[in-house]
Amino acid sequence: MTVETVRINNDVFSSVMSMTIEKKGGGLCGMIELPRDVSKLYLRSLEDPIEIELLKKHEENIVFSDQDYENLFKLFINNVSRLDPCSKDVSKFLESFGVEILGGDKGIEFKIIAEYLPQIRVDTWESIAISLLSDAYTDIINCFDFGNINIDLRAWVSVGDEEKQSLLSAFRSAFIFTIINYLYGDDKNLYLTFNDYFENEFYKRIAFISNVWSHHDVGSTIKYIPIFESFYNLDGLSSSELIKIIKNILDDDNIVADERNMVYNRLIDGTNEFRTIQDAQQKALEDALIKPVVNFLVEMKAAKSEMEAAIKLCEEKLYNQAIGRCYYSMMHSVKALLEKNQKLSDWVPDKLSVNTSHSELDKKFKKLSTKGIVGNPYYLDFRYVKQKRWTADYAVFNFDKAESKECIRRTTIFLEEIEKITC
Repeated sequence: MTVETVRINNDVFSSVMSMTIEKKGGGLCGMIELPRDVSKLYLRSLEDPIEIELLKKHEENIVFSDQDYENLFKLFINNVSRLDPCSKDVSKFLESFGVEILGGDKGIEFKIIAEYLPQIRVDTWESIAISLLSDAYTDIINCFDFGNINIDLRAWVSVGDEEKQSLLSAFRSAFIFTIINYLYGDDKNLYLTFNDYFENEFYKRIAFISNVWSHHDVGSTIKYIPIFESFYNLDGLSSSELIKIIKNILDDDNIVADERNMVYNRLIDGTNEFRTIQDAQQKALEDALIKPVVNFLVEMKAAKSEMEAAIKLCEEKLYNQAIGRCYYSMMHSVKALLEKNQKLSDWVPDKLSVNTSHSELDKKFKKLSTKGIVGNPYYLDFRYVKQKRWTADYAVFNFDKAESKECIRRTTIFLEEIEKITC
C-alpha cells in the first residue's frame, strides 16, 4: 500500500477557515480548508518510512506499540516553532499557513512552501496524536466535574468564553506535559505499557486541574501549574500565587485525601530532585520560588499537625505533653511567617531544613512584632506557651487540664492570626 492510497480522516485535523479562489470571469478555480488541507498535503507527500508506517497504522486502526508511540511523539515534541497566522494580506496570510498558490494550464493548486515543512510536520503529527488518544483523555477528563465544556485538545480549537478557553488550555498543557514526561522523564519506568502510563499520569494532572478549577473565582481564568514536571517549568510564577493554589487544595477536606497527599508529596519529592542539580539558574529559582513555597507549606502543615496532636493529648489527660505540642505548633507557624517575610535561614545542604535555634526564632519573631507585621499580643502568647513548655519538659511539675486548655486556646488563636496575615 502506498501513502497515496491511505484514507485520511478529515476529522483528525482542525479547520478554522476556508479560502476560495475564483476565475476572473466567474466560476470556482480552487478552494482550501485551513489548516486541515495543509496537513493533508503534507501527508500525501510523505517519504520518511517511519511517518508512512505511523500514518497507515493510524488510518487502519492498528494498535500502536510503545515504540510507535515514542516515534510519534518525537515528531512533534521538539523545538520547532509553531505556525502562527496573523497577516491580513491574502498572499501572506496563506504563506503564514505554510502554503502558496501555483498557477498553470489546468488552473491553480496549493503547494507547501519548503521552509515551512518542519512546522507543518509538527502541527500534523500533534493532531494525529491527539486524535489517537482522544477517547483515553476524554474518559479521564469526564471523571471530574468541569461543567458543560466541549473537550477538544487540538491546537487550533478555541471557544468564545475566556474562562472555558483557559480550562481547555490547561487540559492541553497537561496532555503535552504528560507526553514530554514519557519521552524524557523516569516515571514511565513505573508502568508496563504507554497506555498504563498515560491513564495514570494524565489522570493525576487532570485531578490537579480539577482541584484548581474548584477553587478559582467564577468568571476568572486558570492555568496549568506543572507541579508534576521539572520545577524549571514553574519559573515565572510568584511564590504567593503558587502558595495560594496549593494551599487551597491541601486545606480542602472535600478533596480526597489521597489526591491532597499526592500533590504534597510531589512538591516535596520534586524539590529534592530539583536540588540535586546545583547551578546558578537552579539557585535563583530556589531562592525566588521553591524555598518560599515549600518551607511555608511544610511549616504550616506541621503547625496544624502539632495542634491536632496537642488536642488529642489533652483529651488523654497528658497535659504536659499537650503543652509541648502547642509550643511546637507555634514554632512551626513562626517559621512559616519568617519564610513569608524572607527572614528564615537557607536550607542545609542536601536537606529541606534550616539550622535555626529556638532563641534565634524568638529574636526574629520579636523583630517582626516590633515592626508591626504581627501584633505584640501574639508575641506575648508565643512567649507564654514557650515558658510553659520549658517547665513541662524540664521541671518536675505536672500541669492540669485548665493550664493545658489555656495553651491550646492561645495556640489556636495564634495559628489563625499567622494564617490570616500570611495568606
